[in-house]
Amino acid sequence: MLHCEGAISIEKHSLAKPEPKRTANNLWEEPELFYWAREKPTSAAEVDYVIVRGGRIVPVEVKAGKTGRLRSLWQFVAEKDAHLALRFNAEKPSLLEAADTMHDGTRISYRLLSLPLYLIDHANRLVDEAT
Repeated sequence: MLHCEGAISIEKHSLAKPEPKRTANNLWEEPELFYWAREKPTSAAEVDYVIVRGGRIVPVEVKAGKTGRLRSLWQFVAEKDAHLALRFNAEKPSLLEAADTMHDGTRISYRLLSLPLYLIDHANRLVDEAT
């Protein structure tokens, strides 16, 4: 399930507000920012943001420090067959070929683009380059 996300400070940046684009029927389409919530009684999960770049759904996690668990991100990658994920944290920029094992033993592989928050205005371009 994808949900529209309300006003939050990250929306002031280009990640949430790329330029509007013209649709096939010549109408302007305003970009939107979403989040994802999986509401199962035994395994709830939530991804902070979900963006669309180049026709692909990209989950986005924002972590306050240098570390943080990515279980909800893994769940999204597994369920939606996402090949790229974006994480904002306090680390240096990196692009990793990630392979993780979920709690049920399922193996997932994806690319993880990690960026410090000061690069948020370059996130769309860097996501496009990473795909």
